[in-house]
Amino acid sequence: MRVRCLTLALVVLVSLLQVFSLPLLAEEVLTNQDVVKMVAAGLGEEVVVAKVREAPRTDFHLGVDDLVELRKAGVSERVVAAMLERNRPAPLSP
Repeated sequence: MRVRCLTLALVVLVSLLQVFSLPLLAEEVLTNQDVVKMVAAGLGEEVVVAKVREAPRTDFHLGVDDLVELRKAGVSERVVAAMLERNRPAPLSP
């Protein structure tokens, strides 16, 4: 009986861990390639900027060479500015 209760408790615990970890696993990370893909698909500047601003996480690479590649790919200055804004570290609170 005790083994059965422990087994049931373990099954419940594993199930709860899976349910609560799903949002973490599904969290989207927006990258330079994602931005280029959206621009290449013809999504408007407003849509791309909104996506950059609302993405839960970003992993933008915005060195000089990266910026040149983004521009060559047709990414507008406004979209690049939004990417730079998201990449800026949060100010330290006093």
